[in-house]
Parts: sequence; C-alpha cells; structure tokens
Amino acid sequence: AANFIDYGVDGLYTWFLPWPLGPVERSLLTELSDHPRLGKGDKQYYLRRQDPLAAKTGYHASLPLTIPGERLGILHRIPFHVSDDLQSESAKPHQVILRLNIFDLVTADKLTVHLNGQSLADELCYRSPSSQLEPYYGQWLEFHLSSILPRKGENVIEISLDSRPPELEAAIRVEDVELIIRYGLYPFGLT
Repeated sequence: AANFIDYGVDGLYTWFLPWPLGPVERSLLTELSDHPRLGKGDKQYYLRRQDPLAAKTGYHASLPLTIPGERLGILHRIPFHVSDDLQSESAKPHQVILRLNIFDLVTADKLTVHLNGQSLADELCYRSPSSQLEPYYGQWLEFHLSSILPRKGENVIEISLDSRPPELEAAIRVEDVELIIRYGLYPFGLT
C-alpha cells in the first residue's frame, strides 16, 4: 500500500477483505488511509512474481530469475521500488533485511550481490534452507543491511553466479525477494 501511495494512486481497492467488515478489517482500512502513519510503519516488501495472465496485459515481473550455470560472472538485474526514505536523518530504522530465496543454490557456489551498484559482500549475511522439508532445495540469503541501504524510489539488486562446483552445471533460480524494514517503538541510539 505504501508503494502505491508513493506512486500517487487515488485509492486502494481492498477486494481481499471479508464482508461484512469487522473490527480487524476496519482497523486495517483506518491504517491504510493514514498516509503519514503508513509511511513510518514497519514494512515487508515482496517482489511480485511473473504471472502468465498478467504478462498478457503488459504487467511484467522480474521473478523468477534464472541464472544459467554456464553464464558465470554476468550480473542479472532485479528492479524494485521502496516508498521509505531510509537515507533521511529522521528515518533511522532499527533493522533492514534483504532476503533472497535462491533455488538450487549450494554452499560451495560463489555469488556477487549488489544493491544499487554497491557490493553486499561486507554486509552480514545468514543462510538457511529454502524449505524445512527439503534442505537441499535451495537457500535463503538474509542480508542484514547497515551501511548499504535501499533508497527511496527505484532500486536494483544485481546478482551473478561466479563459480559452481565442477559437478554442478544446472542453473540457479531467484524465486523470492523480500525487504523487511523495522522501525521499532523507540528512537534509535542513546540521544
């Protein structure tokens, strides 16, 4: 909702709310209509996935993104929009996490990941299985961003597969991208 408001929409269609509206639904509508509060609230951005029906109408998406195993070292772009101004002095988020779900990724693979042209190699990155039932299905890469933050407006993630173990020739596939922004209840820092 914050992104759509940032794009300048006149209203939001909430087709997904059950009817008749109860207290939870009315609270959600109140929150959506309070633009200043919505702008400063915690958010979880999900990048949309390609849908064949939407693509027929010109509504394209960058995900899933397949990176062939034989195309090593080539950066592939994933654009996305962020309504939060994380660069401003008043923003001061407590936590900014960029999550990439990459299928067929193994620990021995070497990747390069950039955010707006800056390498995320020095940002803290945790790995976890894509699926708790199938631990070799792929991996989530969870970057805890501190020195490199997304900017308000258009952003670009660039990712390349730099090397794979010799026995692996298959492609990897970026299935999901999420950006989590948490502001917290209290101001950042001691002062």
